Amino acid sequence: MALKGHLQHFGLGELFQTLASNQHTGTLYVSSRHEKKTIYFATGSIAFLGSGEGSIRIGEILRRAGKITEDQLIAATEEQEGSDKLLGRILVEQGVIEPDDLQFALRTKFQEELYELLLWEEGDFEFVPDFCPPDLLEPMQKFTQVRVDPQVVIIEGLRQLDESRIIRTRLPDPRIFVRRKVEGLPANAELNANERRVWDLCAGKTSVESIQKQSPETRFGTLKLLYRFVEEGWLRTLTFEEHRDIARQLRRHNDPDGSAELHRFLRDWGIEESNGAEFLEETGRYFIELGRKKEGAQALTQALE
Repeated sequence: MALKGHLQHFGLGELFQTLASNQHTGTLYVSSRHEKKTIYFATGSIAFLGSGEGSIRIGEILRRAGKITEDQLIAATEEQEGSDKLLGRILVEQGVIEPDDLQFALRTKFQEELYELLLWEEGDFEFVPDFCPPDLLEPMQKFTQVRVDPQVVIIEGLRQLDESRIIRTRLPDPRIFVRRKVEGLPANAELNANERRVWDLCAGKTSVESIQKQSPETRFGTLKLLYRFVEEGWLRTLTFEEHRDIARQLRRHNDPDGSAELHRFLRDWGIEESNGAEFLEETGRYFIELGRKKEGAQALTQALE
């Protein structure tokens, strides 16, 4: 019998613990308004994770861990284009990494995405016992399989959850843009090499998630560091009006995907702004232009409420 529920009533930490302690096998579907995740449990361990778009990339993890250089990543990505080869397999065949490095990257990918998943406070879940959908197994996972202990994920995930509640008071969403308030750091600022690299990534106007993708730290580690920069008075988040201007610039520069993603963020934020209704209407019309009629209709409905 399938187990269904809402995250507001039954948290993922409790659910993971239940599935692990009872050594369940089956597929867990978790969905929020913006994302969907599919997790396969094998006798209580997490064996596969279907992440979809926006997931952490294997190449990103290998580069961040110092297993490959940026040039090696670019070369492997170029070889991958136009073929059905996997990036990890290409890097192994090229002798750039060992199979153990690939397994490390996949395990890290699982853990980081599961930590982020445990931060979800709203959404729905359904666990289907003794079932593994054939399209769940990502090609990379077929090549290198790992097992992740849910108990380890829960302990670290709950620690991050406590910290994230504080961080969200300043950085509520990874799509939010930031910019420096100071160009030069104070003389007494103590930053190691990785922290200085993250500071360098804060040049200009850029989103938190963009910084996370390029950072030598984990996504959560980068978020903590950005929060520190904000608290120190070195960094600030952009206003609603500044985000709106960037969304319009992306439209003018023919970046529909980037503009649409920023419009989605502002669609939710704009409800609380004095000029939000006007921008919601603009967002709705823009989505309709892109052929995304359902999203466009939702935004126009919000504008009228």
